[in-house]
Formats: sequence, structure tokens, C-alpha cells
Amino acid sequence: VVLALPRASLGLCLGLALAALPPVLLYPSAKRWFPFPQLVLALCWGFAVLIPWAAASGALQGLPLALTWLAAVSWTFGFDTVYAMADRDDDRRVGVRSSALSLADRAPLAVALSYAVTVLALAAAALLRQITTPLFWLPWLLAALAMQWEAWALRRPDLPRDRKSTRLNSSHTVISYAVFC
Repeated sequence: VVLALPRASLGLCLGLALAALPPVLLYPSAKRWFPFPQLVLALCWGFAVLIPWAAASGALQGLPLALTWLAAVSWTFGFDTVYAMADRDDDRRVGVRSSALSLADRAPLAVALSYAVTVLALAAAALLRQITTPLFWLPWLLAALAMQWEAWALRRPDLPRDRKSTRLNSSHTVISYAVFC
């Protein structure tokens, strides 16, 4: 893959790949020392926006890029917080940290806010790029509604924590595909 990169963007892409190494290497231990390890993972995933953009354009410029990066980071934080909600009891028992434990009862609200930032940032980036096709906006609308439904469902006390999060994350894979493809 590296050999296929345009010469104009090769240095930037390699630099970004090197910059991605610290958070990638820190992430496995983040549950031991940081109350929001899901944010470390989100920063890692943020490079999945920056590196291809740099490869395609040879630069990291523009508000659409910043908004797309923000969308990826906020979505990853929300998505992984939902996963962490399923592991609360085990994490508490073994003494590791997670955003679900740190946020406690506010975790569903944090997920809803993360998803709201995601869809609003993507919408703003699309508008700045003058994307008007329904092929973008219809999946965007469906994903926005589904994300908020998921965040709302996390508040329901009638489902066990582990089953609730696992079932919701299965549907979230479809939501993610609609938003990011």
C-alpha cells in the first residue's frame, strides 16, 4: 500500500502513521490508568480519516476534514461506550476503567451527545462540500434517527445490561455502514 501512495503525499502519510503509533500503543493499557479509554480508541480511529485524506489530497486542510475527523472520533467514543456498558460488572470486578463506569448513569446521555455530534459534523462537512444528493442524505437521516433510538434504548431498565448492549451493537453495525459508506 505504501508503495502505491502518490509521491506528493507519501511523507505526510508516513508521518501520520508514525503519529498514530503512540495512541495505538497506549490503548491496550488505557483501561488501567485513564477513566475514558474509549476516547483513546476514538483518537486511534481518527487516523482512519486523516491518512486516506492525506493520501488523496496531499494535505490536511479544510473544515470538511476537521468535521469528518470529529464525526469519526465522536462516533467511536459513543459506539465503544455502548460496548463498555455490557462489560461494567466485569470491569468493576477486575479493577479496570471505562467510559461506561466513569459516566455511570450519564452514559446513555453521553452516547446520545456523541452520536448527535457525529451526525451534525457529517452534515456540516457534506454541506460544505455541497453534497445534495439523496443518496447521502437519506442514509444520513436514517442513521441519525437510529443512533438516537439506540441511545434512548440504553436508558431502558427492563433489559439486562449485557443483552441490551450486545443486541444494540448488532444493529449499530448496520447504522455505521449507512453513515460512513
